[in-house]
Amino acid sequence: MAGLTQKIELLITATNRTGSAFSAVGQGLDDMSANVRAVAQPFADVTTAVAKLDAVLAALAGAGLAYAFSESSKLQSSFTELKKVAGDNEAVLNTAKTAAKDLSNAYGESAADVLASTANYVQAGFSVEEAMGLAKTGMDLVIAGGVDASQSSEILIASLKGFKAPASEAERLIDILNETSNNYATDIEQLGRGMAGVSPIARTMGFSMEETAGIITPVIEVFRSGDEAAVALKTGLLKLIDDAKPVQEALASIGVAQRDANGNLRSGKDILYDVARAFQTLNPDQKLFVTQQLVGIDQSARMVEVFDGLSASTQITATAMQSAGSAAKEVAERMKDPEVAVNRLREGFNNLASAIGDEFQAGGASAINGFTGIINALQGEVEGGAFAPILDALDDFLNGLGEKFSTIAENLPEALEAVDYSGFLDSLGEIRDTIGGIFVDIDFEDPESLGNAIQGIIDTLTSLVDFSAEIADVFVSIGQKIGDLVGWFNALDGKTVATAGQITAFGAAVSAVAVPIGVVANAIAGLGGLLNTLSGSAVSTLVKSLVGSGSLSAAFTTVAPLAAAAFGGTAIGTLINEFVPGVKDGMQALAGMIDRYTGLLGVEKDAQKVREQSIEVEAKIKKITVDRTRAVEDSAQKTKAYFQEMVDSEDEAANGLEYLNEELRKTGALVEEEKKVTVDTKDAKKKFQELSYFVSEGEKKGWHTIKTPQIRDRPADCPGTGTGRDCPKLPQISGRSECCADTS
Repeated sequence: MAGLTQKIELLITATNRTGSAFSAVGQGLDDMSANVRAVAQPFADVTTAVAKLDAVLAALAGAGLAYAFSESSKLQSSFTELKKVAGDNEAVLNTAKTAAKDLSNAYGESAADVLASTANYVQAGFSVEEAMGLAKTGMDLVIAGGVDASQSSEILIASLKGFKAPASEAERLIDILNETSNNYATDIEQLGRGMAGVSPIARTMGFSMEETAGIITPVIEVFRSGDEAAVALKTGLLKLIDDAKPVQEALASIGVAQRDANGNLRSGKDILYDVARAFQTLNPDQKLFVTQQLVGIDQSARMVEVFDGLSASTQITATAMQSAGSAAKEVAERMKDPEVAVNRLREGFNNLASAIGDEFQAGGASAINGFTGIINALQGEVEGGAFAPILDALDDFLNGLGEKFSTIAENLPEALEAVDYSGFLDSLGEIRDTIGGIFVDIDFEDPESLGNAIQGIIDTLTSLVDFSAEIADVFVSIGQKIGDLVGWFNALDGKTVATAGQITAFGAAVSAVAVPIGVVANAIAGLGGLLNTLSGSAVSTLVKSLVGSGSLSAAFTTVAPLAAAAFGGTAIGTLINEFVPGVKDGMQALAGMIDRYTGLLGVEKDAQKVREQSIEVEAKIKKITVDRTRAVEDSAQKTKAYFQEMVDSEDEAANGLEYLNEELRKTGALVEEEKKVTVDTKDAKKKFQELSYFVSEGEKKGWHTIKTPQIRDRPADCPGTGTGRDCPKLPQISGRSECCADTS
């Protein structure tokens, strides 16, 4: 019997080793998974990095194409404007477009703006070739004068047209504008606007561009507006040749004639210079009077500067006459500015984008038109009520939200009044003290102490910069290595690159397969741990329950050698163990799992006992929690009752105080505030026999005393006859209507 018991124990104990065997198998698979990941992960990482780079490049490409389309569209709009005014000669139009881009790259201005100004020149009557030359001159004006391209073209067109000058005179004009603005208190923009405004009248009266600059600049210097100066000068010049009586009389008063010896009307230019010479002999009052008579009161202040500025006008004209080449020098200097260099870089990039956009502009426009059709269709559906349920729900939601917000707004003032900010303010004070503590050792009134503090900050920043520089050096070195690697990769032939791509993709796939391998390994290892829970005592229990008769003893005697062969590592077991490590204990798992879940070993009873103990512990915890909760609730009720008693006591005290005040009012000891009277109530007897009261306002301000008779409850009790001498005052104090004669 003992031998049979040992054999059965040997058979059953074999199941105890099944758990460790499964754990070993799981660990082996887990190691395999780790090895697979270790080999494949670098290739997977390369694949992931390349995929991310592809995504970045795709995003950049999308954004770049959108930007390119936008820049191309801007230039195309200007090209369309030029085509409207210049005709359909594609060769000429494309030449103008190329010239606009060249000017844009050279001057750092938008190619679309340059091409738009070219269209403006053509529209003004200049040929396309002249317009391209004017566009270049206009860019010189932009750089020299700081105006934009549209203002530049407006000034040039108005001035050239006003003076009836050809396109070749544009450079002369901007030389005059530049040189004059460099030497006098004006700028190119205001002087250009002024000359453009007065140019038709000036040319008609015989003024050259230089002379026009000479007479209009003094007005701009004072009034700071080229437009106002142009209006004043036009009005004044036209008035000088007016045959109105006041004008003729004013001219005659200073010795200036409108007509020559032959009776012909003189030019406005000659009359102006004669008036300017005559002004040199007039006093200020006479100058103002004559100017008002000549040009009217509205423009007299401005024309005084013209009439009285002959010497200044002559000097300005001389400066303008010597202005040749001034703008070219100015532009050459301005082109050296960093700002212009940045503008040129920006516009060069924009023009590159525009050139790219030109390649797919038609297709892009078609796609946009198609998307616009979708938007319009959706608009029709919205207006037709297709989205009515959604929009109604949204409307209801917003209305409800609005009502909530209105309620909050209504209650907010009262809520804010109840907010206690003291804690927050105390916290701010602590923060202030903490920050102030940083500077506690710095004497801001001592320059040396303050200088030491600043020097400390500078030294810290210097160290930080040095530290950053060292970091930068490391990254530069790494960047150089990466650059070498990139160069090597780019030098590979196409087949090699394709093969590398396949390897990295395979690595990513293998790495992905390694994940489920790891999961299986963990599952097997867990199963092994489960089986290891079978204890030696459980095996003994099973043996005792099984070995109870002779027939079973004989059966186990037959099974035991087979178990020894299977689990002991002999015969077939040995052969399997050599080729499939861990399988020798694998067969033990089946018996172990059957015994685990059939309850033959008593494990289930142990588990049931543990569960019962857990339920008992949980019940005790619940009871403790309930008891503690009840204790807290009782404490809260008692605290509430205590506070209620305090509130009731305060209410009673307030009621008692109000009762006392009412009694004092009845006796007159308590006087209402609006009566402005204060009664001394230190002594009740004194109050009724000799009343003192204080008047706080008016002529009788101060203390007053009333000697009163003995006051009775009824007038019949009063001795003597009431005289009424003190009676009017008494009710004001005592609150009574009775009065008696003074018996003192």
